Amino acid sequence: MNTIEKLINTISERIDTFRQNLINNQKKKLREQLAKRRNAMTAEQVMEMSTAIWDKIEQSRLFQRAETIMVYYPKDNEVDTRILLSRWMGKKRFVLPVVVDKDIELHEYLGEDHLRKGKYGIMEPDSPVFTGKIDLLIVPGLLYDTHFNRVGRGGGYYDRFLVYYHVPKFGVCYDFQLVKKAPTLGYDKRVTRIYTDKRRLG
Repeated sequence: MNTIEKLINTISERIDTFRQNLINNQKKKLREQLAKRRNAMTAEQVMEMSTAIWDKIEQSRLFQRAETIMVYYPKDNEVDTRILLSRWMGKKRFVLPVVVDKDIELHEYLGEDHLRKGKYGIMEPDSPVFTGKIDLLIVPGLLYDTHFNRVGRGGGYYDRFLVYYHVPKFGVCYDFQLVKKAPTLGYDKRVTRIYTDKRRLG
């Protein structure tokens, strides 16, 4: 490699680093703004808006046909999955994510009595690791955009996890968390459909 090529590579690396830092700063600001707005919601608002989302999802053929569904356990006023779990427990199999080191494992949801507080204070099942077939993933996010991009809490757990599942992925959020274009990097994984309390995309 000659001197000019080295110089070009160095400039390219610096541009990439600058771009990544810029996008990460944009993500951080958006996370803070939307988390603040979401955390200010009342319990009544969470219940009403979450119910509207699950009402839409339950009408989906993909949901109706799914036998095993991955959902998350809500924290900090996230769209409340407990509504869905209580409606369909015993009719469908649900699995929840469990954070292990830098990865996500799936464990079957067996009811509220079989949960324990895990990493980041999120409730997790105490059941064995689930290794069966998953038909549908329902994914949380701090914000989504109209291009089906997702921005989470920043740990990258879902981005690494979603790579391994080639099944429908439903992103759920409140309508104020849906923006026209989110700041994203190459490793950010998209969902196939988005549901808010007011609309469906995809």
